[in-house]
Amino acid sequence: MIQFRLPQRLRHLRLINTKGPILLLATLIGVIGGLGAIGFYALLKLCLGFFLGKLAGVEPFGNEGIIPHYLFFLIPTMGGLVSGYIVYKFAPEAQGHGTDAMINTFHNKGGKVRKRVPLVKAISSILTISSGGSAGYEGPVAQIGSGMASLVSKFFHVSTKTRRILTLAGTAAGLGAIFKAPLGGAITSVEVLYKEDFESDAFLTSIIASVVAYATYCSVMGYEAVFSTLPKYLSENLWELLGYIVLGVLCAPVSWTYVKTFESVQKLFLKIPGPIYIRPAIGGLAVGIMFYGVPEIIAGGWNFLVDVMRTPDYSLKAAGILLMLAFMKMIATSFTVGSGGSGGIFGPSLFIGGMLGGAVGTALNYFFPAIIHHPGSFVLVGMGAFFSGAANAPIASVIMVCELTGNYNLLAPLMLASAIHIFLAQKWSIYGSQVKNKFSSRAHKYDINVDVLRGVIVGEVLKDINKSFLTVAPSDSIKSLEKLLSDTESDMFPVVEKQKIIGILDVHAIRKAIFDQSISSLVIVEDLMEKVTFLRKDMDLHTASQVFLRSGHQELPVISQETKEVFATLKSNEIMNAYDSCIKS
Repeated sequence: MIQFRLPQRLRHLRLINTKGPILLLATLIGVIGGLGAIGFYALLKLCLGFFLGKLAGVEPFGNEGIIPHYLFFLIPTMGGLVSGYIVYKFAPEAQGHGTDAMINTFHNKGGKVRKRVPLVKAISSILTISSGGSAGYEGPVAQIGSGMASLVSKFFHVSTKTRRILTLAGTAAGLGAIFKAPLGGAITSVEVLYKEDFESDAFLTSIIASVVAYATYCSVMGYEAVFSTLPKYLSENLWELLGYIVLGVLCAPVSWTYVKTFESVQKLFLKIPGPIYIRPAIGGLAVGIMFYGVPEIIAGGWNFLVDVMRTPDYSLKAAGILLMLAFMKMIATSFTVGSGGSGGIFGPSLFIGGMLGGAVGTALNYFFPAIIHHPGSFVLVGMGAFFSGAANAPIASVIMVCELTGNYNLLAPLMLASAIHIFLAQKWSIYGSQVKNKFSSRAHKYDINVDVLRGVIVGEVLKDINKSFLTVAPSDSIKSLEKLLSDTESDMFPVVEKQKIIGILDVHAIRKAIFDQSISSLVIVEDLMEKVTFLRKDMDLHTASQVFLRSGHQELPVISQETKEVFATLKSNEIMNAYDSCIKS
């Protein structure tokens, strides 16, 4: 048998984690990311033409459909069903919006992505979007790019830290290519991880990967901006800035509604019994029914967004319609992605922000025509300002919108509205895996000052945390715990017998057992519980962090040393929050 062997120099490179080879790997990832984006977009366009064009006859994808208009709901339903089954069968981590999965991979999995994930994510996302699901394609390309980067990292045996950095480079490559936004893609990859921070170590590799991917993609797809045909709006007077301030303020309650709607729909679908691949089908059915009243909300909706800016209607009725479309898009996206369907939420966020901006601009133009001349400019500003607060990514959103439109004339109002929105929206984010800062990330556990942690004990941290916790008995059925998963935010349950702790049960083990419905009713807690790993009230935080690290858990019980009774639980991020408070005081 012929065995493949790497050349000597290349095999030597596998052992090096210095900057030179890492930049070469970022370049390679950029090429792969660009080619992947070409394949993804080409296949997506082909499938859109088939499902929404040839089958359904939905404008602008086609004129005459094979399926009668009244049966359109079948297309997103079947798309959700097939997509959900593929994800369920081959890679459950590919469900939902891929950017959030990428963030979780960076913080909690050392940048490791299973090699099957990029392909499964691509196929499932294409099926979801092309069948009419309300989702964007930035999430899929982000997860596909990070997955390919993980494979490259594994092949060259780089360190965990380098793998995380290259994972972000893969994300930047996918975003920079698909949106033809090299700077926006790079900044998004390092900024979207945190609410109040960014991953500075990964900026250089992300820039290189994004630029290379952009050049690779555009060499085939052309270099014109995604929204290159839009008017080049200008901010013409100082008083107009007051309108953008109003828009920035109004973005806050709308983004809060968006996040809460999305979270509520996610929780609702978790409670639906039966195979989990049925859930995206139900979400697709809901979107299919909504189509009859508001066809603009299916798929990405970008064509309608462009039409609004090209041919604006300056009536108050038009403003009301645009606002209604923004809220309907929230619901459609929540049903598509929140049900477990595969797709992104950046594209829908741009649509929602654009509709909100159009509504505000149109209303202001109606009442103050001498000041507000071009409501279309509010559409563009709304796109960037809305996403900045919803995702806690102010710089990335501003740059991304400028590159998408090829227009920097509105940079000042974009920055103003985005700054106002993010100031008001710091307490929520559409990305559930996003953490506060580096101190809250497992990826940076070794960057902290150990002396600070040695000076604080677990008991002091518990004084500032007022929360209840649940315990389970070793004889409890796993099936009986399913309801607990939707009613608690805990990562584990202490297993208690005769008031003493005898083990711990990880919620991931529960989900895995429930996932296999053929055995979930037969398994009890004792079958899945792990050995006792606990913290003590008098333990310092440095020792506690080492216990967390060895255990691999995100939450552990705190017990009484004398009685072995559990009186609290502590999460690893709460240690980081305590550290953050100490260094700021």
